[in-house]
Amino acid sequence: MDNQLTSNITLSNASELEKQQLLTKLFWKILPILFIAYFFSFLDRVNIRSLS
Repeated sequence: MDNQLTSNITLSNASELEKQQLLTKLFWKILPILFIAYFFSFLDRVNIRSLS
């Protein structure tokens, strides 16, 4: 059990490079989803305006 706890790297123990790499990975995983959601929101607003 101790081996499992010591093998985990916490964010406070990570180097700045590792933190930057993690943020970059998260950014590229989340950004496309947010872009698609924003795009559909925009289309919805445009369609509602055109119907009224």
